[in-house]
Amino acid sequence: ARARLREAVTSAGGVGYRVGLAGAIMFFGELAIDEGRACHGTRLIGAYESLSPNTQGGLDPDERIYRDTHLAAARAVLGDAAFARAWSEGRAMTLEQAVAYAMAEKAD
Repeated sequence: ARARLREAVTSAGGVGYRVGLAGAIMFFGELAIDEGRACHGTRLIGAYESLSPNTQGGLDPDERIYRDTHLAAARAVLGDAAFARAWSEGRAMTLEQAVAYAMAEKAD
């Protein structure tokens, strides 16, 4: 999954496809949470939420449920304070910062 996401980021970045980059950032975040890296994943999904024009109703209901399930799992692991801190840090990222953070192997 990680290799495919890297390809998507490279392709989307090469043509300036901001929506594609933001979507890949969210998927990297969900993958990180699945791998047990709740803080990393929360930051990335927070970045997605602030960067994507699709967050205002753009996710279909299944995508929204999938994202919300991951965020709930991350909150359960981190606790409310650490979750809020990671979320804020992600929302403060620029697109370039979020892409670099997403592409970093096992960073946290």
